[in-house]
This record gives sequence, structure tokens and C-alpha cells, in this order.
Amino acid sequence: MRATIRILVVAVLAAVAGAQEVPRSIPHGSEQTADLGPQQMRQLHDTVDEALVRIRVGREFQAAESMLNGVWLQAVSVKPFEGQRELLVDVALARSELFEAQGQVELAGEATRYLLLNANAPRWKTRMERLVPASAELIALTNKTSMHPRLEARRRELFERSRKADAGDQESLETILRDHIETRNFKFVTEIGARAVPVLADVVLERPNEFPTVVHEDPLFFLVMLGERQAAELILRNIDAGGYAWHQRIIRAMELHDVLAMDEKWGDRPRAGAPRPCLVPEWPEILARFLATPDSAREAMKLVSQTIEADGVTAEMAQALNAALDSGQPDLKHDALSVLKYQGRKQSMFPVLEHAVAGDDPFVRRFAADKLLAYRTSEALRKRVDDPEPAVRTKLATLLGRHTIPNYNMWPAVTDAEGRALLLRLAEDEDVEVRRAAAESIVDLAEPLGDDVYFRLLDDPDAGVRMELVILDHPRPEFLSRVLDRLAADTDEEVLEALDERLRDNEKWHEHSTALRAAATRRLLERVRPMSQDGYDRVIRHLAGSDQGFRTLIEAALREEDGAILKRTLDFQSSIRTSFGHGSTGFLALDDATLADTLPALYRANEQSYYNVRNAIERAYPPRWAAMRRLLAREDAPIHVRLGAAKIASKGGGEEFRRQLLDLLADPLWRTRPPSETDRELLGMIGDALPSPDVNPLCLELARRRDVLDELCLTLMVEYRPSQPLGRDISLAVLDRWFSADGRTFIAVRKALFHLRSLPDHVDPKLLKSAARTEGYAETAVETMGALRSPEYLSILGECLNANWIYEPTSRRNVQFAAARALEGYLSDEAADLLLAGLGMASEDSVRDVCRQALENIRRYENEKRLWQEHKEGRLERDDAIVSLLALLADDDATIRAEAAKGLGTLGAVEYIPRLIEMLRDENDDVKSAARQALARLNETTGKKD
Repeated sequence: MRATIRILVVAVLAAVAGAQEVPRSIPHGSEQTADLGPQQMRQLHDTVDEALVRIRVGREFQAAESMLNGVWLQAVSVKPFEGQRELLVDVALARSELFEAQGQVELAGEATRYLLLNANAPRWKTRMERLVPASAELIALTNKTSMHPRLEARRRELFERSRKADAGDQESLETILRDHIETRNFKFVTEIGARAVPVLADVVLERPNEFPTVVHEDPLFFLVMLGERQAAELILRNIDAGGYAWHQRIIRAMELHDVLAMDEKWGDRPRAGAPRPCLVPEWPEILARFLATPDSAREAMKLVSQTIEADGVTAEMAQALNAALDSGQPDLKHDALSVLKYQGRKQSMFPVLEHAVAGDDPFVRRFAADKLLAYRTSEALRKRVDDPEPAVRTKLATLLGRHTIPNYNMWPAVTDAEGRALLLRLAEDEDVEVRRAAAESIVDLAEPLGDDVYFRLLDDPDAGVRMELVILDHPRPEFLSRVLDRLAADTDEEVLEALDERLRDNEKWHEHSTALRAAATRRLLERVRPMSQDGYDRVIRHLAGSDQGFRTLIEAALREEDGAILKRTLDFQSSIRTSFGHGSTGFLALDDATLADTLPALYRANEQSYYNVRNAIERAYPPRWAAMRRLLAREDAPIHVRLGAAKIASKGGGEEFRRQLLDLLADPLWRTRPPSETDRELLGMIGDALPSPDVNPLCLELARRRDVLDELCLTLMVEYRPSQPLGRDISLAVLDRWFSADGRTFIAVRKALFHLRSLPDHVDPKLLKSAARTEGYAETAVETMGALRSPEYLSILGECLNANWIYEPTSRRNVQFAAARALEGYLSDEAADLLLAGLGMASEDSVRDVCRQALENIRRYENEKRLWQEHKEGRLERDDAIVSLLALLADDDATIRAEAAKGLGTLGAVEYIPRLIEMLRDENDDVKSAARQALARLNETTGKKD
């Protein structure tokens, strides 16, 4: 009997297993026929009948399967044809019989339902789509065909047969299962599957306290494996059926099957804040019961971590965990804390932590306070502002600020008034760690507190509290600048190092460049506790990268003595900013006062950079004249730098500039430091650049200022304009101050001598005569005397034809030439006599040629003068004759009139041609002829025709 039952069970299992597979002999491709005729249809039906014979008689299953597959491929043709539905029914019934004959009873039933190889099963559908292109029309046809009466009858037949077999076999199967469980043959039990669950349940409840040492010999393990939901319900209903061993068996089975660990064991969270539901809800209930049971609480803790990880802690579990944390059992409390230690932010654990932070155990409170930092806020932790444990107060201070949660976002700092008030209380806590945490949170506030709060923190005796203000992000740059400046003046090395770190941060400079400047300046100038070289260079690089930062650097450089900042600034600024090829843009952005202060320092630090910047300033627009006038007035600046400033400012001119330039030129330092060639060049450029209205006023003042070196004055005096206002005064002042017959020769004096020719009323003949006897001025003096042509100068000019007091041949020759030209200008006999004398004294041919040419010009002048006189006299006689002839043109005697007309023609009286034309109408022909002859003659004279 047992052997029969075993065979039956094996057949059932084979049928179940076979129902999960597609027949292996189905081909992987098909050639479908578009249409079938009556003969082809008969052949297909005959093939089905032949396959049935092979199944029933010959037991040739493989051959029959191949035949049916071929017919099936024709039956599922894409294009419908007549008789297609009946053919599908015949193939389905034949297949059903084939599967039943092979012991695959379940698949025999499926063959009558899913004519396209079970289109509802994903595995089969994929296979089916590789065999045929299952169009929507084909699927609709096969679904409709599956309801055919013949197929329904076949399904009822199979069902009745299976039901009768199951009823008879159930009792026998239970007996077999119990035998295998007793012999620990659980492989057979697992093969039976879900039908073994009731038997396993009965066996487990019969001996709940039996604890097999090997888990794979425990029926409870296989009960959970084959029917997890049924097992959970059974355990929950009978959780008190046994004692300690029973509970340990349950915990072991739950742990080994990971009933709470895997993500697929849990559903979606129903709403915000609610615990995530377990798909087998009995397990969390069972776990909560174990946690509340003293003999199983510690072992159950192993499963709590899985529940927390899934964020599925129920209210009952939370209550049990609270009891464990509040209990007097150190081991249980330790296990509970160990479970909670490595868990992140889980919303379902929040009530547990809030309860724990209000407990009596200081360690638990500290632990819970630390864990609550993973949440945005905690009312329970807020109430611990007076907790005796400093660590709890520290965590509260951190919670009130902006804090980052590992693997989560950053929580913002508190915004409510109560939270800010708590922070202020904690900022005055007696514990230094609490104050540090409070300071950090205060710095993180989006809305700043009152200014006094930050200054109290700056006055805190602990360096760590003060150090928190280094990262302050305040909306008012001027206030933030004050705070950072205070920190830069701190005496603690850690505070300064933290500040230096911020000053090295590129991002901070982009956000708070204005506020960082004061602190950066103080740190750069610090000598007792200086910045590191790397920090020093980075700060300079940051500042040199912007106009405002560059100004800060320059202001700092002006306050130091060794010029180190300025030198490093020039290095970095030149590499970052370029203007005119010299990196001078930053200097041009300085205000007038700073620029005036910078150039002297720049000149001392790097002359080439100074010249580059000065050239850039000279080309700048708008002009920087105001800054240069400031620099010009600085008495402590090097003279060369002040002269450079004067060169640039001279283009603007003005009374103030002239006064400042005069003060510079009168500086006593010039007497110990004579002007160099470069200085004289600059002064010359200043004179060239001065606006025209400013030149003569400056030169007149210079001529009158005896405290200014002659060399400096005369360098500018060459620019004065004699023909403009004040020119007469300047010329006289120049001659009065610098002319000397035995002194140096100056261009300005020569210019003034030349200008005397336009000032005849102010000329001192003695001065000109003295100048003519001075080698450097002789030529100019002679030219001026020649222009004035006063008889008083004839004798000295005659002497200059010899000029024996001039020893340099070229100069003497030039004076002789000038004297000859001057005497020539007199055009008088006295001048000619002097030239004749000079011609005799001259020792050089060139001088004699000049004298001879001058005499020739005087002679020619005299001849022309005589001829003109004669011409004037002849002109008067002709005019009188013409007047007489005009009167005779009206005489009564025709002969007289004719002769008068001829006379006008002879005298060339072309101006009276119109009068002769009138004579052509005279009544006498002789008169007409005479007039015609006169007109012809006059026409020849004027080149005109009749």
C-alpha cells in the first residue's frame, strides 16, 4: 500500500513540475501558410488522428508531439482561414491527451486553456512570441476558441478525475510526510511543497519545546520556508505554547530566513512619519512580544536591527525598546544600545530616541541626544537645556544649528524665537564644549543675531569659541569685516591658523572679498605671529586679482617698512592683471591720495615698475592730474618722483600746479644734489606739456625767483613766448638776471636779445653793444641791431665786420656775415662806407663776398631809386599832354581834331580808348581815319584786336 501511495505522489509531483515547462520538442521557427484548401485541411486532421493513435496504442510520445507541433504551426497561421478554429480545438485536445499519457495532468488541463502556449505566463509568452508573430487577431481567436464546448468538457473530465484521486490520497500523503519528518528526510518534504505545511504545523505544535541542535532538522525551519505566512500566523497564535526553547526556535527560524531583513519583505510607507509595513505583519508583532519577554528580549535584539534598517519599528516594538533602555538590566540595555548604535536616521525610531533622551541614565541620554542629531528637530532634546550632562547640552546646541546628516541632506538652523533664545543661553554655558557648539550654531543661523552677541563670543576666554566666528557669513560686509579684523588681532595660534585657512580659501574670497580685506591686511603686517609663506602668497594673490583687493594690498604695503608686501604684490599683480603690457591696471584704480602715496614706495621697491606705472598714468583717461599734484606737493617724496608727477600734471596746468612746481624747484635739496640729465629732460618735457596760457606766467615767476637754481630756471625759460602776454617782462627780466658779458651763455638770454627787436623803446644800446662783444651772444645781438637800424649801432656793426675779439673761426665768420647783412639793411652811404672798409679788412673770401654782395645791393637800390624818380617825373609830363589833347578833340577845326586823336595813340593813352571810339562817328572822314589809326596802335599795345 505504501509503495502504491509513493508512486502516486511521485506522479503528482512530476505533473506539477511538468506544468511549469514548455514542451521541449516544439520547434523554434515556423513557416505559416497564408491560406489552406479543403484537401490540406483533411490532411491536417488526418495527421492529428495519426498522432492520437501513436499516443494511445504505440506510446510513441515524441513522434506524436512532433506531428502535433507541425499541425499547430499551421493552425496558428497569422491569416485566418476556414476551419481554423476546429483545427485549433483538435490540436488542443490531442495535446491534452499527450500530456495526460505522460503523467503531466496539470499541463493536460493547460493545453485546453492556452492555445498559444499559455499567453498569460511571462515565461511562456516570451517563448510563444519566438514561435509565431502573435497578432491581436490571433490572440482574440485563440481566447475565444478556448471556450469551445469540447475543450470545456475535457477540462471538467480532468478536474473530476483529479479530485477523486486527491481525496483518496490525502490521508496516505500525510502519513508519508510524517514518516519522512520523523526520519529527518526533509528533502522529500520540500519536494511536496505547500501541501506539507499543515503536517509540519501539526508536528511543530505537538512538541514546541523540542529544540533540534541542527537547524535543518527542525520542522519549524521548513514550516517557515514552505509557508511563511501560515507559519507566522501559527507562531503568533501559539507564542505561549512553549517556554524558552520554543522562543529560541522561533527566533532562530526568523533569523535564518531573514523574515525582516530583505527589502522585498516590506511594503511602501503609507504616509509620512508612519512605520513601513511588513508584508507579513505577524513578524513585527512576534518580535515585539519577544522584546517584552525577559527570557527572550536579548536574543530578539538581533532581529531589531533588521526592523530598524527597514524603518518598520511599530509602537509596540518602540515601547519594548523603551522598557529595555529604562530597565535595570545592564546587559539588556547594552544590547539595545548596540542595536541602535549603527542605525541612521529612521523615522520610526524617533519616538524611542525622544523617550531615551528624557531618561534617568546619563549614558542613555547622551547616546539618544547624539542620535537625535540625525533629525531636523526634537522637542524632547530642546527641553534638556538644563540637563546636568554637558554632552547632552552640547548636542542640543548642535541640533539648533545647521548640521549635516551622513548620507542625508543638511538640516537648516532654527528659525523660531524659542530656539534662538535657547542658543543664547547655551552660548553662556559654564561648559566650554557647550559654548563651542552654541557658537558654531549661532554662526550657522541664516538670520543673524544682534551684533552684541558676536562680540560677546569674541570676548569668550576659550579660543575654540572665538575660532567658530572665523566662518561667519554675515549679510553686512562692514560688520563681518570688524569681526574678522578682531580675530586677526587674536593672540591664539589656533584662531589665527583658522583665520588664515579662510583667507586661503578661493571660494570665500569670491563671497566675502570686501569683508576679508581688513583681516588680510592685519595678517600680512603681523610680524610676531606671521602667516605661513603659502598663506602669505595666497592672500596676496587673492587681493591682487581685483581692483579693491589690490588697493587693500597697497594700503598694507604703505604701512610696512621693508617693502615685502609691495614686492610680492608686484610679482603676483603682474602675472594676473596686465595693462599696457606692464600690469598697471590695479594702480590706476587707486584713489588720488593712495596713488600719490604709492609711487614713492614703488620707486624705492622697483624702479622699472615705477616707470611702467608712471607711463600708464600718463596715458590714463580720465587724467590723474589731481593725484599727481598731491604727489608733487609731498616734500618727503624723492625729487625725481615729484618731477615725474609734475610732468604728468603739467598738462592740466593751473595756478596751483605752478605754485607747487616752483616750491619743488626751490627745494634746498637741489643745492646738494645738482639736477641730472634725466631731471633736465623731465623739466624740458614739463615746459613742452604746459598749456600755452601757463607758460609765460611760470617763466616770469622763475625769472624773478632768486632761490631757484639758474640751471633749473633756464631749462624752462627756453619755452617762454615773447609775442604773448608777459613776453616783454620776461625778456627784460631774463636780461636783467642772466646777461653778463663775461658769464655763461644761455639760450634764454639769446632769445631775449632776439626779442628786443620788437621792443625798440626798451632797448639799452649799451647792453646790445656789450652783447655784440660777447662771443655767445654776438650773432644774435648783431641781428637785433640790424633789425632796429639805429644810426647809433653803425660803428659797432662796422667793428663786427672784423670781430677780432671772437677767436673761434666759425663763430667769428657768422658774426661778420650778420654784420654785413645788418649794414646792408641801412641802405645808406654811411653803411656803404663801412662795408667798403670791411671789404678791405676782411681776410677771408667768404666775408669779402658777403660785403661785396651787400655793396652791390646798396648800389642797386640807389639806381632803382634814381630811375623811379625819373619815371615819376616823365609820368607827370605825359599826363599833362594827354589832358591838352583831350581838350583838342572837341575843336572846330577837323585837322586839329584829327591830330589830337593821333597824339593820344602816340602817348599810349589806352585809358581813353572809349573816347577815341566816339571819334569814329565824327562827320569828317580824316578825323575818323585818324581815330581808327590811334585805336589800332593802342590795340597793339594792349594785345587786343578790333
